[in-house]
Amino acid sequence: MEVHERDAYFCDVLETEEAKYIFRVYRADRRRISEIKFELDLLKELHVKGVNVSIPIAKKDGTFINEFLVSEGMKYGVMFSFAEGDEKPIQTIEDSYLFGQAAARIHHAADSFSSKHEREILNLEYLIVKPLHNASFTEDGKLTHYDFDICGYGWRAYDIAEFRLAREIHSRHNKDEVEQLWEAFLNGYRDIRHFSENDLKAVPIFVVLRQFWLFGLCFSEAELIGEADFDNGFIDSKMDYFRNVDCV
Repeated sequence: MEVHERDAYFCDVLETEEAKYIFRVYRADRRRISEIKFELDLLKELHVKGVNVSIPIAKKDGTFINEFLVSEGMKYGVMFSFAEGDEKPIQTIEDSYLFGQAAARIHHAADSFSSKHEREILNLEYLIVKPLHNASFTEDGKLTHYDFDICGYGWRAYDIAEFRLAREIHSRHNKDEVEQLWEAFLNGYRDIRHFSENDLKAVPIFVVLRQFWLFGLCFSEAELIGEADFDNGFIDSKMDYFRNVDCV
């Protein structure tokens, strides 16, 4: 058993002779049960429609959520299938193309999704959505998405912008490399699903908004994420980024 801690939950990797599983325990102050049920509804819908995702595993009674009463309040835990493969930086045209296809399949499968459970809607007051970078690649090119803790109704262009921002960061803003990977991603996406010119024009704006969100997250969740990297140099680098932004 391996234990991993993230800002919104704790994870145990459980291994049996037959398979591996992920057991996630959500923070008591971070997720209501309705939000968790929304996430599980989405994962089950995507799985039924053929999308490779880490899915919730039902208990013997057919339900999915475990409850734990602790000093902080009620915590909830869910068992998930293990996403085989390795998470890796997307640094090749081939991987970018595959990732674009996978993103399009998620969006296409989720077009008709609805849930009776409440989840925050992505709008001008609430800007947060599932980051598409959490995926495992196998050697034969299979890609499985996992970690839909931050998911909800919102703009598809924001999901796409997150990919663009990640490439800019990992490529250290090497424009030629970023554009090659970005073009490959769009080609993969458009081979599966239409992506309008208006959405494409919105991407640079959402890239900046994503940076604002990450900047705020670093301070609002500093106690959990760790404050070591959020020094004056970090703040200066972000402020330089915002001063030099030209997205409109």
